[in-house]
Amino acid sequence: MAAAALFIFLAACTQQPARETAERQAEATEQTIVGDVTGVDMAALDALLAETSGKVLVINFWATWCVPCVAEMPELAEFYREHSRDDVAFLALSLDSPDGIEDTVKPFMRQHEIPFPAYVLAERDIEAISALIRQEIYGVLPTTIVYDRGGAVKKMWEGAITLDDLNTVVKPLL
Repeated sequence: MAAAALFIFLAACTQQPARETAERQAEATEQTIVGDVTGVDMAALDALLAETSGKVLVINFWATWCVPCVAEMPELAEFYREHSRDDVAFLALSLDSPDGIEDTVKPFMRQHEIPFPAYVLAERDIEAISALIRQEIYGVLPTTIVYDRGGAVKKMWEGAITLDDLNTVVKPLL
Protein backbone atom coordinates (compact mmCIF):
# COMPACT_ATOMS: atom_id res chain seq x y z
CA MET A 1 0.00 0.00 0.00
CA ALA A 2 2.80 2.41 0.88
CA ALA A 3 4.55 1.54 -2.38
CA ALA A 4 1.39 2.39 -4.35
CA ALA A 5 1.04 5.74 -2.54
CA LEU A 6 4.72 6.52 -3.21
CA PHE A 7 4.26 5.63 -6.92
CA ILE A 8 1.21 7.94 -7.20
CA PHE A 9 3.10 10.74 -5.45
CA LEU A 10 6.15 10.33 -7.72
CA ALA A 11 3.98 10.13 -10.85
CA ALA A 12 2.21 13.34 -9.87
CA CYS A 13 5.56 15.06 -9.24
CA THR A 14 6.98 14.05 -12.62
CA GLN A 15 3.86 15.18 -14.49
CA GLN A 16 3.80 18.66 -12.95
CA PRO A 17 7.11 19.84 -14.48
CA ALA A 18 6.03 18.45 -17.87
CA ARG A 19 2.78 20.41 -17.60
CA GLU A 20 4.67 23.56 -16.55
CA THR A 21 7.13 23.05 -19.42
CA ALA A 22 4.25 22.73 -21.90
CA GLU A 23 2.68 25.91 -20.48
CA ARG A 24 6.02 27.76 -20.75
CA GLN A 25 6.46 26.52 -24.33
CA ALA A 26 2.94 27.67 -25.25
CA GLU A 27 3.62 31.03 -23.63
CA ALA A 28 6.94 31.38 -25.49
CA THR A 29 5.25 30.44 -28.77
CA GLU A 30 2.56 33.07 -28.18
CA GLN A 31 5.25 35.66 -27.53
CA THR A 32 6.88 34.87 -30.86
CA ILE A 33 3.52 35.03 -32.63
CA VAL A 34 2.21 38.17 -30.94
CA GLY A 35 4.22 41.36 -30.58
CA ASP A 36 4.30 43.49 -27.47
CA VAL A 37 2.37 46.76 -27.07
CA THR A 38 3.93 49.80 -25.44
CA GLY A 39 2.78 53.37 -24.98
CA VAL A 40 5.27 55.97 -26.23
CA ASP A 41 5.61 59.71 -25.89
CA MET A 42 7.62 61.89 -28.27
CA ALA A 43 10.91 61.27 -26.43
CA ALA A 44 10.41 57.50 -26.57
CA LEU A 45 9.46 57.69 -30.25
CA ASP A 46 12.63 59.69 -30.91
CA ALA A 47 14.66 56.98 -29.13
CA LEU A 48 12.96 54.25 -31.20
CA LEU A 49 13.79 56.13 -34.39
CA ALA A 50 17.43 56.51 -33.28
CA GLU A 51 17.64 52.72 -32.82
CA THR A 52 16.76 52.26 -36.51
CA SER A 53 19.75 54.23 -37.78
CA GLY A 54 21.44 52.46 -40.69
CA LYS A 55 18.48 50.17 -41.33
CA VAL A 56 15.68 50.26 -43.83
CA LEU A 57 12.72 51.58 -41.83
CA VAL A 58 9.01 50.95 -42.30
CA ILE A 59 6.66 53.09 -40.22
CA ASN A 60 2.96 52.23 -40.20
CA PHE A 61 0.36 54.49 -38.58
CA TRP A 62 -2.77 52.52 -37.76
CA ALA A 63 -5.60 51.95 -35.25
CA THR A 64 -7.76 49.02 -34.22
CA TRP A 65 -10.92 50.98 -35.12
CA CYS A 66 -9.69 51.77 -38.65
CA VAL A 67 -11.25 49.34 -41.15
CA PRO A 68 -8.50 49.63 -43.84
CA CYS A 69 -5.84 49.29 -41.10
CA VAL A 70 -7.39 46.03 -39.93
CA ALA A 71 -7.64 44.84 -43.55
CA GLU A 72 -3.93 45.41 -44.21
CA MET A 73 -2.71 43.80 -40.95
CA PRO A 74 -2.29 40.30 -42.44
CA GLU A 75 -0.13 41.81 -45.21
CA LEU A 76 2.00 43.72 -42.70
CA ALA A 77 2.31 40.64 -40.50
CA GLU A 78 3.47 38.55 -43.45
CA PHE A 79 5.99 41.23 -44.45
CA TYR A 80 7.33 41.28 -40.89
CA ARG A 81 7.58 37.47 -40.75
CA GLU A 82 9.48 37.43 -44.04
CA HIS A 83 11.85 40.30 -43.21
CA SER A 84 12.23 40.43 -39.42
CA ARG A 85 15.68 38.82 -39.74
CA ASP A 86 16.73 41.26 -42.47
CA ASP A 87 18.15 44.68 -41.76
CA VAL A 88 14.64 46.20 -41.67
CA ALA A 89 13.14 48.03 -38.70
CA PHE A 90 9.35 48.08 -38.40
CA LEU A 91 7.49 50.64 -36.26
CA ALA A 92 3.73 50.14 -35.97
CA LEU A 93 2.45 53.37 -34.41
CA SER A 94 -1.11 53.02 -33.15
CA LEU A 95 -3.45 55.96 -32.74
CA ASP A 96 -5.65 54.04 -30.33
CA SER A 97 -6.10 55.62 -26.92
CA PRO A 98 -3.17 54.97 -24.57
CA ASP A 99 -5.81 54.01 -21.98
CA GLY A 100 -6.86 51.16 -24.29
CA ILE A 101 -3.55 49.30 -24.46
CA GLU A 102 -4.66 46.48 -22.16
CA ASP A 103 -8.34 46.33 -23.15
CA THR A 104 -8.16 47.06 -26.87
CA VAL A 105 -4.74 46.94 -28.52
CA LYS A 106 -3.25 43.87 -26.82
CA PRO A 107 -6.39 41.75 -27.41
CA PHE A 108 -6.42 42.91 -31.06
CA MET A 109 -2.77 41.85 -31.45
CA ARG A 110 -3.49 38.41 -29.94
CA GLN A 111 -6.70 37.88 -31.92
CA HIS A 112 -5.01 38.72 -35.22
CA GLU A 113 -1.68 37.06 -34.27
CA ILE A 114 0.30 40.20 -35.11
CA PRO A 115 4.00 39.32 -34.70
CA PHE A 116 5.50 42.80 -34.55
CA PRO A 117 5.53 45.16 -31.59
CA ALA A 118 3.10 48.06 -31.59
CA TYR A 119 3.61 51.45 -30.03
CA VAL A 120 0.59 53.47 -28.95
CA LEU A 121 1.24 57.18 -29.37
CA ALA A 122 0.57 59.13 -26.19
CA GLU A 123 0.79 62.44 -28.02
CA ARG A 124 -1.20 63.33 -31.14
CA ASP A 125 0.52 66.52 -32.30
CA ILE A 126 0.66 65.81 -36.03
CA GLU A 127 3.17 68.59 -36.69
CA ALA A 128 5.53 67.33 -33.98
CA ILE A 129 5.21 63.76 -35.23
CA SER A 130 5.83 64.90 -38.82
CA ALA A 131 8.97 66.75 -37.71
CA LEU A 132 10.22 63.76 -35.75
CA ILE A 133 9.75 61.28 -38.60
CA ARG A 134 11.01 63.83 -41.16
CA GLN A 135 7.92 63.41 -43.32
CA GLU A 136 4.75 65.45 -43.42
CA ILE A 137 1.73 63.34 -42.58
CA TYR A 138 -1.89 64.41 -42.73
CA GLY A 139 -3.68 62.10 -40.32
CA VAL A 140 -4.89 59.60 -42.92
CA LEU A 141 -5.06 56.04 -41.61
CA PRO A 142 -3.40 53.85 -42.44
CA THR A 143 -0.25 55.61 -43.55
CA THR A 144 2.94 53.69 -44.27
CA ILE A 145 6.34 55.24 -44.94
CA VAL A 146 9.51 53.45 -46.11
CA TYR A 147 12.94 54.99 -45.49
CA ASP A 148 16.26 53.83 -46.93
CA ARG A 149 19.33 53.13 -44.76
CA GLY A 150 20.33 56.78 -44.95
CA GLY A 151 16.97 57.96 -43.63
CA ALA A 152 15.56 59.26 -46.93
CA VAL A 153 11.87 58.67 -47.60
CA LYS A 154 11.49 56.26 -50.51
CA LYS A 155 7.73 55.81 -50.53
CA MET A 156 4.66 56.90 -48.57
CA TRP A 157 1.22 55.35 -48.89
CA GLU A 158 -1.98 56.81 -47.50
CA GLY A 159 -4.47 53.97 -47.36
CA ALA A 160 -4.10 50.22 -47.16
CA ILE A 161 -1.07 48.55 -48.70
CA THR A 162 -0.24 45.01 -49.75
CA LEU A 163 2.67 42.68 -49.22
CA ASP A 164 3.59 43.17 -52.88
CA ASP A 165 3.66 46.96 -52.39
CA LEU A 166 6.06 46.63 -49.49
CA ASN A 167 8.28 44.07 -51.17
CA THR A 168 8.49 46.12 -54.36
CA VAL A 169 9.84 49.10 -52.43
CA VAL A 170 11.77 47.43 -49.58
CA LYS A 171 13.62 44.55 -51.29
CA PRO A 172 15.75 46.82 -53.53
CA LEU A 173 16.80 48.77 -50.42
CA LEU A 174 18.19 45.73 -48.60
